[in-house]
Amino acid sequence: MGANSFELISFVYDNRSFFNLYLLKDTIPGLHEELPQAIFEMLEERFTFTPLGDHNINSAQFKLHMAHGTAGVILASAKPAMKNHRKK
Repeated sequence: MGANSFELISFVYDNRSFFNLYLLKDTIPGLHEELPQAIFEMLEERFTFTPLGDHNINSAQFKLHMAHGTAGVILASAKPAMKNHRKK
């Protein structure tokens, strides 16, 4: 992994106050659908994956699945930050 591999993590950390909005029950309408969609669009436009075997990992279905998984990781990482913020 190169230095660019951590750009997403740095971006989320630098903008954690925005990503904490995803943890609120009554948040901006449509916000929960927009994060995976934005990640999917980025994967479609900027990434071509190299498979280890004879697998099609560049299909839209695979990238959509990866986008939802990435969104889940982002939200899971925001939860501890939100808990610490509420304690202060």
